[in-house]
Amino acid sequence: MWSTKGLDDYSPTQYEQDAMGWCLTNGIQIYIHCDEPYMMHLAIRINGKENISPKIYSYDEILKQKYEFYKYYYDKYYIQKRK
Repeated sequence: MWSTKGLDDYSPTQYEQDAMGWCLTNGIQIYIHCDEPYMMHLAIRINGKENISPKIYSYDEILKQKYEFYKYYYDKYYIQKRK
C-alpha cells in the first residue's frame, strides 16, 4: 500500500550528505526512475553507464535507499581506499 507521505519527508544525515556530495563529484549519480506512476526504481549511473534496479520502491523507502546506495559507493571507493 502506498503512503501519503511525500518524498521530501526524509532528512539525510550529515554522513549521507557527505557521501552524496563525494559521489556526485566523482561521477556517481543515483536518481529516481519512474516507468509509470507509482512504479519507482533507483537508477545508478557511474561514469556514464546506467543501471536501473529491478526493485520497485515505495515513497516511504525510496529516498532512504537512495542514500544507502550513496553511502555504499562512498564507503567502497573513498573510505576503503584511504585505509
